[in-house]
Order: sequence, then C-alpha cells, then structure tokens
Amino acid sequence: MVDPETGQKVVSLAHLREKRESDRVALYAIYPYNLLITYANLPYLAWVSFASVFQLTITYLNW
Repeated sequence: MVDPETGQKVVSLAHLREKRESDRVALYAIYPYNLLITYANLPYLAWVSFASVFQLTITYLNW
C-alpha cells in the first residue's frame, strides 16, 4: 500500500496479520500430507512473526 500524500510504502497491521494467518493456514493444510515441509517452514513462520512485531515497534516509536 502506498501513502497518496508522500508516495512512501505503508505496511498496515491488517496486512501483517493477514500474511501471518495465511501462512499458518497453509502449514496446517499441508501438515497431514508432508511433515517435512511443515517443519521446514517453522523457522520462516517464526521470522515473519518476529518481523511483524519489529515493524510495529518501529512504527510505534516513530509515531
């Protein structure tokens, strides 16, 4: 999403939540069929969660 006034890219809380939720649903759907794929993606899920909190913290501190 781009801010119309400044032209800068804006990351919204809803977008971050939607991304995390869709990743979690995908892993849940794959889990019964291929455990290796699920376990291989757990570090990615942890990173996305950390990055979301980190981004929100930076946004809050710059507010």
